[in-house]
Order: sequence, then C-alpha cells, then structure tokens
Amino acid sequence: MTTTAPPLDIHTIDDATLQQAIDELNIGVPVRACAVENGHLILYLAYGGKA
Repeated sequence: MTTTAPPLDIHTIDDATLQQAIDELNIGVPVRACAVENGHLILYLAYGGKA
C-alpha cells in the first residue's frame, strides 16, 4: 500500500527537508534553487534542468 503525503507548500520547506531530498537523489550535482509547483518539491540543478 502506498501512502500519499500532503501537498507541499514553499513555506514548509526547511533546510532539513531540502537536504533530505538532495541526499535521496544521491547524484552529486549542486542544487541552485528550489520551488514548490502543484504541491511537489522542484530542485533546480546547477547543470540545468530540474529533478
């Protein structure tokens, strides 16, 4: 069974949440910025694109 987390709000993203997302990606690319779009955390990477 899959649990669904509540939608994110940019005001609920703290450094620990952002670091956890980066650690889970484990891609070694610096994150330049983050945003929340439609309740999803968007990470803008140093090398273009988003994850």
